[in-house]
Amino acid sequence: MKGLKMVNKVFDDNAVVLYASSDDNYVPYLLVLLASIIEHSSKEHNYDILIFYFNIKEENKKRIERQAEGYENICIRTVCIYDELDFDESLLVTRTLTKEIWLKTLGIYALTEYEKSIVIDCDVICLTDIAELYEIDLENNLIGAVHFLNM
Repeated sequence: MKGLKMVNKVFDDNAVVLYASSDDNYVPYLLVLLASIIEHSSKEHNYDILIFYFNIKEENKKRIERQAEGYENICIRTVCIYDELDFDESLLVTRTLTKEIWLKTLGIYALTEYEKSIVIDCDVICLTDIAELYEIDLENNLIGAVHFLNM
């Protein structure tokens, strides 16, 4: 895929890989998500957390990545996997189909070094260790998903 940047592994063993996409508007919610993941993390796992973006201010990238300070088993990276200049605006067929939603789809192609990953919205709060979700055996299924509950 033209313009797509590949993401390299950080951890070799016991890695829980997850990614979200965000822009500056969602950084406050993203920080809450990251805090909830870290709060419920375990020392038995390594957490490779990727935040894919087109436009996040440098100060916000630093705020995001600082969340992992002091944790040897947690790495949070902000990654521009696709240059905004290469993005085909015709893919935005509706107002609700944003560039950040496309990053969730493209993220799968940027993570070829990984066997699997969790795609998570940045406005979620984790109440248990995300590793429990990661360890679910998908058997022969390519995708595991949950129904969206509109409350």
